[in-house]
Amino acid sequence: MKIVLPRRVIQQPTPQINEGGDCGACVIGGLLYDGGDATSQVAKIYVTYCKSKPDSISQPRMLAILHEVKARGLIEDFNHWVPMWQRPDSMSQFGSPGWTMALQWYDYIKIVIRAGYYGMAMVTSAGRGNHADLDHWVLICGFRQREIPNPHTRNSKDPKMRESTIITQEILISNSSTKAKNERWIEARDFLKRFGGFNAILVLPKEVE
Repeated sequence: MKIVLPRRVIQQPTPQINEGGDCGACVIGGLLYDGGDATSQVAKIYVTYCKSKPDSISQPRMLAILHEVKARGLIEDFNHWVPMWQRPDSMSQFGSPGWTMALQWYDYIKIVIRAGYYGMAMVTSAGRGNHADLDHWVLICGFRQREIPNPHTRNSKDPKMRESTIITQEILISNSSTKAKNERWIEARDFLKRFGGFNAILVLPKEVE
């Protein structure tokens, strides 16, 4: 099972416009514009929504921009409410961190991607878990499930156990950073545990005419 949506982030302009990086503007621009020069598109985002001043875009600032974008009729809709799923007590020693809800979160992301929504997720670019600062925006633009060899039984003495498989649940990430791959598939639980992004903002773009 696999669905991949067509839009991607704008790649980071070189040189960058904002000293702290342009990832927020790159994500917004990828949802609003189709083709063209990266530097001019990102600059247009700053001029239109950041009062001409290039600046790093926080989560509250991103929501304010999306309200304005929607009021202008440039996107169909967006949703920033974060669902929380009840976890069994046996899995709550650390409360309810996002990765303990990975199965439910993945099913939720599958539903919204099927409906044409993208996920705008603020993450920690270093992938060092919840001890690191959130410093980067990425776009969730697809999902897939794959059957792969079971890593827990590959060294088993039982031949049948060595042949066992598991189903992975992966999401596709579009990344503007020059220090990372433009796109990568990552297992949903690994994404939530290493990078964050549980409270992704869901955005439904306008259809390209």
